[in-house]
Amino acid sequence: MFDWLAVSVDQLQGDDEARRQWQDDLKRLRHAAQTNDAALVMIVNEIGRGIVPMEREARRLRDLNGWFSQDAAAQAEQVWYVRHGLVMAIK
Repeated sequence: MFDWLAVSVDQLQGDDEARRQWQDDLKRLRHAAQTNDAALVMIVNEIGRGIVPMEREARRLRDLNGWFSQDAAAQAEQVWYVRHGLVMAIK
């Protein structure tokens, strides 16, 4: 997921517009999965830990990734956090 966002970050208009767009995209994707009785699994990289980059675009990418993760989690039926082989049910 992070790679897709990193590649497209330069093409994104404003952050709010990008967020509205992917919220709509997530709704359509979820609807398509439900319509086709298919499981939809998203794996999103956690990049919020550690040192915050000094470069503006690197910080923006970090923020966008976090917002995308929040928006995807809000629409998900289940959310799991996996780190170092440990699994925690979030939702």
